[in-house]
Amino acid sequence: MLFNINTEENTTNDILSENCFVFESNKGLSVMGLNIVTLTGKFDNFKHLIENNSIDVIVLNETRLDNTISDRDVNINEYDIYRKDRNREGGGVAMYINCNGGFTHNLRNDLMDSELKMIVEIRRPNTKPILVLAWYRPPNSEMSVFDKVSNVLEKIESINYEIIMIGDLNWDPMSPNKTCYTTRMIDLANSFHLHQLFSEPTRVTQNSRTLIDHIYTSTPNKINNSGVLHTGISDHSAVFVILGREKKVNRKHKFKTCRNYKHFDVHKFKQDMQNLNWQELKACSNVDDAVDYFEIQFLKVANRHAPPLRRREFVIKAAHG
Repeated sequence: MLFNINTEENTTNDILSENCFVFESNKGLSVMGLNIVTLTGKFDNFKHLIENNSIDVIVLNETRLDNTISDRDVNINEYDIYRKDRNREGGGVAMYINCNGGFTHNLRNDLMDSELKMIVEIRRPNTKPILVLAWYRPPNSEMSVFDKVSNVLEKIESINYEIIMIGDLNWDPMSPNKTCYTTRMIDLANSFHLHQLFSEPTRVTQNSRTLIDHIYTSTPNKINNSGVLHTGISDHSAVFVILGREKKVNRKHKFKTCRNYKHFDVHKFKQDMQNLNWQELKACSNVDDAVDYFEIQFLKVANRHAPPLRRREFVIKAAHG
């Protein structure tokens, strides 16, 4: 178990109201995410949760802070805080980082953009660096947000760091009604080998049960535990993951070639295909020459509109013995 709860003395409701979750710090790096829907109004309960547990990294969405709220107003002892405020009406992200977690941390401003507003690098002894990415995607956002996130993930892929991407994405993989966001999010996760960890609702109302608070990881084989915590602080449940050491596996890298359709315009592609010199194809003396000519001309156009990419993929075999 990730957290120990003494159920002999407390009912479930008592436990939830007291936020009595005890994370076992020796099990690995603990990361928790919560859409808190206004930090100032719920700060005392949130502070109680943090001070009574050993959570290493806490990512908050919808903090709804502005420059009239100082860091001292939302300070928790023995935790550093990073903030990206929007206004008191909505938005905003924050991270609380445990100063006694046995790791170093710093903001990676060089990787952040308007969508992934906060990226913090975590360095633990004798392990690969981890980047914790905070993402809040508003409902009905433009599809271009996925391109921005993809650009950031491409940068991270080039430096080969581990990824924990966490936040309220306002997209429900449990819903039978698939949307354009469904396809785009699945494609994004698959392209960068990111695994979504949950299959139970994270927001429950009288009329709906949705899974909209997510954690994605690039190293699922390092996860000791993960789950959904119903803290009662917000109308969203908290989500968590514990990252331990890599499990013993035999791993070898393979590479696959795919195409980048990020800027693909089907109308321009068709136009360029129509503008090819098809008379030379008709002039070919045999079928083999015609096929060779067509393939060469087609690839020239295809490579211009959807350039080929070489991506690494993993083949993992469980070790025997």
